[in-house]
Amino acid sequence: MERDIENKQTPKDREGTRERKEKKRKEKKRKEKKRKEKKRKEKKRKEKRGKERKRKKKRKGKKKRKGKERKGKERKGEKGRKEKKRKEEKERKEKEKVRRKGRRGPAAASTGRGAGHSCLGHPEQSAVAEHSMNHPTVFSGHTSGIRHVIFFRGDTHLVTCADDRTLRVWDRTSGQEVQKLDFSAIPSSLEVSRDGSTLTVTHGNVVSFWDAQSLKKIREFTVPTQVNSASLHPDKTIFVCGGEDLKMYKFDYTTGTEIESFKGHFGPVHSVRFSPDGELYASGSEDGTLRLWQTTVGKTYGLWKCVDSNPIPTETVPPPKEVPAS
Repeated sequence: MERDIENKQTPKDREGTRERKEKKRKEKKRKEKKRKEKKRKEKKRKEKRGKERKRKKKRKGKKKRKGKERKGKERKGEKGRKEKKRKEEKERKEKEKVRRKGRRGPAAASTGRGAGHSCLGHPEQSAVAEHSMNHPTVFSGHTSGIRHVIFFRGDTHLVTCADDRTLRVWDRTSGQEVQKLDFSAIPSSLEVSRDGSTLTVTHGNVVSFWDAQSLKKIREFTVPTQVNSASLHPDKTIFVCGGEDLKMYKFDYTTGTEIESFKGHFGPVHSVRFSPDGELYASGSEDGTLRLWQTTVGKTYGLWKCVDSNPIPTETVPPPKEVPAS
């Protein structure tokens, strides 16, 4: 029938039919091409997304690794800091132990101006023993270990300070306690001025000065450290002190103004004293050295180092070497 229709078509109709078929074929081909292009682009997009996911995953893994490494380092650093702190604490305790051990020997000793007299305080008992050529005398009253004892008021009395936070004055003749002072902190040192009129006491971060006869407070000053020892200049114009921060301080006696300070020691300062003429003052430290300082502002004198605390024959000891103090 179709053949009959085609046979019945004119050449013009047949031409139109061929054109339509060609058009359909081209349209089909174009659509196929478009579909393939779309498919190719979709595939490319998927590949791109896959690569992007891989990159993100890689970056995330890298970041995670870095985070773990950082945390590991932080943990190590924290561990190191804790270990360092532990070691420092251990060293501090060891030093404190050594210091306390050192105090278990004779805590305080003093020699009077009279011949054949000496005085000794015990660090763990509340007694002071005075020994003369004739007989020993014991003064009891402190409730804790005695830190310092010195002859007082022209050697007619003794003055002591102890861990019970008291200072006591004793009559050497009767052996009785005649005066007592209470402090808020443990008194760490005592000194009587050159003329015997002023008693210097250190307690906590305070240096106080007392009338030697009446035991009335003259003045007191707060210093920047826990002070272990202080000394008043013979002419009573300045005083020096040293303590736990390793420094030596010089203050005006009248106003309490700090004149200067030095950091020469490498350990806490435990003892400070002026020379009899006031030209120099000495400081003894836990670092095993004795330093001399000139009273003139800005000058130091010399350094002596204790190489061994055990008694050794005098003939084997070399003469002291004087070197500039830093």
